[in-house]
Amino acid sequence: MVMGILGVSAAPEYVNMSVIDIQLSLKDVVQPYDIVHLGVDGVLRVFCTVNFTVQHSIPLTTSQIAEYVGSDDKDTPSSFSGVNGWNVPESKLLTPDDHIVTEVKVSLEKTRKEIASLPKPDSHLVKRPMLPCRSYLCEFTFTCHANCCLYCSISGGGLGQCIAPYC
Repeated sequence: MVMGILGVSAAPEYVNMSVIDIQLSLKDVVQPYDIVHLGVDGVLRVFCTVNFTVQHSIPLTTSQIAEYVGSDDKDTPSSFSGVNGWNVPESKLLTPDDHIVTEVKVSLEKTRKEIASLPKPDSHLVKRPMLPCRSYLCEFTFTCHANCCLYCSISGGGLGQCIAPYC
């Protein structure tokens, strides 16, 4: 049952895990109306999009952040340069500063506007092609599950995107 996992903060073993393993470890934690957000403080948090409470958090190392947001350091946005989530006080892991919560809300609003501006598919299409998960914009994880992706993720102030195929 998932309820036993909710509200848990980071365990030391995350520091040695690959980002892919961290993403997969969240599969049973992230619920349909949740979103995973990497804040500018370097902490990966599972937010409930209904009330914006943090359900789970994992601080990332500098190299894990680079792996999460891009394939190497030159792709890492400057807002994450030199950031190490393990420097965040434990008290802030599940109750982040207001600017982190605001960043999530603003990103979701930008994502909603972007989704609304996209052309609507023809209703007569029988089957659409499967696209890579990052091709799907999302406001919460349910959208991603419908497209065989792991969950909805936002890095910094970016748009919500589905990640990691799972089916």
